[in-house]
Amino acid sequence: MHDIGKVARFKLDEDNNEKLFLRDSQTSLDRKISFFQSELANHSPRHDHFGYLICRHWGLSGVVEGVVRWHHEPDPKKSQKVRPDSKTAEMIDLVIVANWVVNTLEFGFSGHETAETPPDDLLERLQIYHVERIVEDIESELVQAEDFCSMLDGSSVLLPCKILGKLEEMIGISNPFELGFIVSPCPLYRWNSADGAGCSVFF
Repeated sequence: MHDIGKVARFKLDEDNNEKLFLRDSQTSLDRKISFFQSELANHSPRHDHFGYLICRHWGLSGVVEGVVRWHHEPDPKKSQKVRPDSKTAEMIDLVIVANWVVNTLEFGFSGHETAETPPDDLLERLQIYHVERIVEDIESELVQAEDFCSMLDGSSVLLPCKILGKLEEMIGISNPFELGFIVSPCPLYRWNSADGAGCSVFF
């Protein structure tokens, strides 16, 4: 869900008969940089800003709003209106790591093939000292999720919530369900089971 602003950007291009989103995606592939870096290089509208505005308009929780707004900012001191010692700051760090892991494992496609590696101080804040073990465990979870994801339409880039659950289990972070990450109703939200094991959100 943190990349909901990309949906807005794509829709904006559609409404204005432009191809700025596709241009940024192509720049990412050609220059082997992240989609966010392409937005900066091309002076394009930023998906994190669009996503923040959508969250505000929908009245989503402050945690979701903060993560969507700052998921490309690894320095908590630069995340305005987010206390560095807050659960929101912790969730921002978690999403940055999760984003890097799924891109590293080439799970899905969100407009680029190169993710920015989380800095050491971010990993230390999350008490992640053996990141390769987390990558291996998440890769195992993704393999198990392949069959489920294959049943969904190919146009959706989805991350099963259980991947966030695996990270939560490993580093002891608060339950993302309790922090308001699961919102309904929402057209970009899919639900498969009552306990959340099969739910998915845009990633």
